[in-house]
Amino acid sequence: MKKHLFLSVFGLAILFFSCDKKLQLSEEQKVNDFLYLYETMQANYPYFGKAKRKSGVDWLGKKEEYIQRVRSTASDSVYLHTLIDILRELKDGHTDLSPTLMYEGFLTGYKQIAIDIPRYSAWVETLEESIPQVEYWSEMMKPKPKTENDTSITENSSREISQYSDTIMADKGIAIMRIPSIAMELIEQDKPKIEKFIDNLKGVKNLIIDIQGNGGGSTSYWSDMIVARLIKDTIVSPVYYGIKGGELNRKYYEGDFTTKKKLDKDNPFYSKIHSDLLDGSYYFIEEADSVPPNNPVAFDGDIYLLVDKRVFSSAEGFAYFCKNTGWAKVAGQTTAGDGVGSVPVLALLPESHILVRFPVTAGLNADGSINSEAGTTPDIIIEGENKEERLDNLIKMLAQ
Repeated sequence: MKKHLFLSVFGLAILFFSCDKKLQLSEEQKVNDFLYLYETMQANYPYFGKAKRKSGVDWLGKKEEYIQRVRSTASDSVYLHTLIDILRELKDGHTDLSPTLMYEGFLTGYKQIAIDIPRYSAWVETLEESIPQVEYWSEMMKPKPKTENDTSITENSSREISQYSDTIMADKGIAIMRIPSIAMELIEQDKPKIEKFIDNLKGVKNLIIDIQGNGGGSTSYWSDMIVARLIKDTIVSPVYYGIKGGELNRKYYEGDFTTKKKLDKDNPFYSKIHSDLLDGSYYFIEEADSVPPNNPVAFDGDIYLLVDKRVFSSAEGFAYFCKNTGWAKVAGQTTAGDGVGSVPVLALLPESHILVRFPVTAGLNADGSINSEAGTTPDIIIEGENKEERLDNLIKMLAQ
């Protein structure tokens, strides 16, 4: 009975909304929206110091300027894009309005994850709370076709197409995997190719896993399909991060404040923590990520993870794992970072129901630096004008 009631109310909401899409927020509503965003990020977001150091932007100090910019917007569209511009000043690839633009994809994805990991129901609830207004803003953000008959921009146009490739240079004893993306939807496409490749590594002395330009996706892509097949024993990677005690953080990451192990101040690592995080507003968590073997192959060669300055998010997590555990040598350039921590939280703006995402866990490198800012420094520096040249330079080094 409750399900039928929910569906009926939901249907009426959509029907009502589809009849009247002209939300048109008042000046007061826009300011209320922004103040909620500002105060929520102030209490939960960890990277204001990074923005100031890297871009010279004192985001919190520009509060009155931002309020004036929001107040002076003449329409909902201008207001929406003003919010986008304000958030862009943080220069944080995980802080944006992506869940507003790609609302349906986010909702579908989190519903699937929540089946196995119930705590992700918090993300589902927030996404569902944004209905029906989020559709209004989503339509406003979508790129428009160039002409009336242009159908090149479709709902499926943003879906990932596998660009995975591999090769074995038998004469040099070198095998190469090229992985431009580790998006979750590519796992099913790439798994049989990767399995076949790994099964044929006999006689290979050096394996290069080239993830240059990889902007992230799913940790399971590399941990389950690659690492798990190339280890004999479980590998454990220690992880340290800081998280503010804000209300939103407690909603999404309750375990960080209740059940997870807190970092003791007597722990030698504590003295390494970046000063940004030592203002008394952070809790520090000490945990470990582990990867157990799964149908491992008998491979005893050396492994090199080739990275560049565009490696980000879950792909950066791969670099961090390799550097942290020594499972592979990291070669190339210093990465873009932000691969240590957790899934960004969602903030639902109260007046507009615009969805904003931002990271809240400040992952720390082994030296105490903030991974989002410092990235992962390679064990072996490999330079080159482009990805192909860096790969060639690494191959030449290994072939000597």
